[in-house]
Amino acid sequence: MITKSKTIDKFHVWTVGCQMNIADSQRVDVGLKRLGLDEEKNIEEADIIVLNTCVVRQSAEDTATGLLGKLAKQKRKKSTYICVTGCMVESTTKSLAQRFPHVDLWAKPQDTPKIIENIADYLNLSSDGCVENLIPEKSKFAEFVPIVQGCDKFCTFCVIPYRRGRETSKPTNQLFEEIKTLVENGTKEVTLLGQNVDSYGHDLNPKKDLSDLMYLINDITDLKRIRFLTSHPNDMSLRLIRTINDLPKVCRSINLPFQAGSNRILANMRRGYTRDQFLRKIDQIKTIVPEATITTDLIVGFPGETEKDFEDSLDILNRVKFDKVHVAAYSERKGT
Repeated sequence: MITKSKTIDKFHVWTVGCQMNIADSQRVDVGLKRLGLDEEKNIEEADIIVLNTCVVRQSAEDTATGLLGKLAKQKRKKSTYICVTGCMVESTTKSLAQRFPHVDLWAKPQDTPKIIENIADYLNLSSDGCVENLIPEKSKFAEFVPIVQGCDKFCTFCVIPYRRGRETSKPTNQLFEEIKTLVENGTKEVTLLGQNVDSYGHDLNPKKDLSDLMYLINDITDLKRIRFLTSHPNDMSLRLIRTINDLPKVCRSINLPFQAGSNRILANMRRGYTRDQFLRKIDQIKTIVPEATITTDLIVGFPGETEKDFEDSLDILNRVKFDKVHVAAYSERKGT
């Protein structure tokens, strides 16, 4: 840990990765501003730097580690405080600390209180009132709102359950108040976020679901549009599909990843459904919400994928005719 040698009042939050990371970074930004710090757009001029990282793909991890290497040189020139958060941070940080000894703080994804409190301690400031209800006073037209953290699916290609943990839903009343405040501060559109957003509420007592939350926030007067990301075929219920059709504020835009068109590859991915089950889910959506925009995710080059497996994926694309397809080459990750 470095010691403070001058007044530090400029910070920079750098972000790579998914919409969840963007939302997490915004909350760090709000907390640091509550401490009285000013945002610095140029990372080289910042005294406090927070890196919000992603390791879902090798390219994202390489970007973060490359920047950390540059920051080591920057730190030798000035007393820069460096915090790293996001999915790069494992449950144990010993190996990371050995690899990057110039980092002052490692924080797991969404551990915003730890980040704010440690930076406050470093600056000899009080964090009282700086870690609760981290909602911007002037919100954007469209905002991301995380509603469920983590994932219970344990797909064999994904590190998310190991970095963000098991699924944990925010209480419905808490989310209502958060979204209501965002709308009062200027927001017109919210995107409800989760690694598996359709599983929202199964861990609450009493249990809730995404439809319950949508019906609740649909009544917020000045909220105009509701979106949601990302869905899983096994958790997109008929009730949710009907809710998308029935509620006027819910956008009829659905991202439903199929990841592979081969039953053999789907089984090896541990996705929990077959190609026919996925196609039946698509038929349900098109029947109940005929004007729906449907996008998807597809992984190519999964270990063991043959030309026939690849042709099966192309067949799904030709059958469904998605409005947009996000295609990614398989990226080997430690532990997957």
